[in-house]
Amino acid sequence: VGWNNSYSSVDDVEVMKYDGNGNLLAHTIVGIENRDDQVKAVMAYKDGCVIIGSSSQGTGWDGFILHLDSDLKPVWKKLVGGTKHESFQDIVEIGNDQFSLVSFRGTLKKPFVFKIPG
Repeated sequence: VGWNNSYSSVDDVEVMKYDGNGNLLAHTIVGIENRDDQVKAVMAYKDGCVIIGSSSQGTGWDGFILHLDSDLKPVWKKLVGGTKHESFQDIVEIGNDQFSLVSFRGTLKKPFVFKIPG
């Protein structure tokens, strides 16, 4: 997981999945909003993964949560923010499809608990 700047001024989340022999199984580039160049953590979840970080909205940053399935197709994505700079730094699964997200600075001054939709 990293970021891709193939569209000049727009950075997106880039994800690649490999098998145990190093063969590429899947590849995707997913945009959350304008710029998504601050991926902070990835966690395996069910057959896919959950990725967190921050996304620029032009005037500030919001934290993002992105769930990809086993084929790296987006299942859902969510932006979380307030009036200040928000960024998710770490993620821990706490059970029952819930995650605790550690936020950085900004409006969110305590861990943010998020339940997986669906």
